[in-house]
Amino acid sequence: MDQQFSDELTDLLIKLKKGHRVDMGKVIHGLSDVEREIFMKAMDQKNKKQRDEFEEMIKDKD
Repeated sequence: MDQQFSDELTDLLIKLKKGHRVDMGKVIHGLSDVEREIFMKAMDQKNKKQRDEFEEMIKDKD
């Protein structure tokens, strides 16, 4: 099933991937519940990846 997502979700995911600041107001008000859940999962994954990379940098300093 090919699911169509809004331009808002696409734009927010692109900004997140590029590391740009994301307007959480747009996330809350501009997206449907399903799209908001997708965005929040993507944000969690990006944050986890950044934490993991940061921990690796700290380990390399020891």
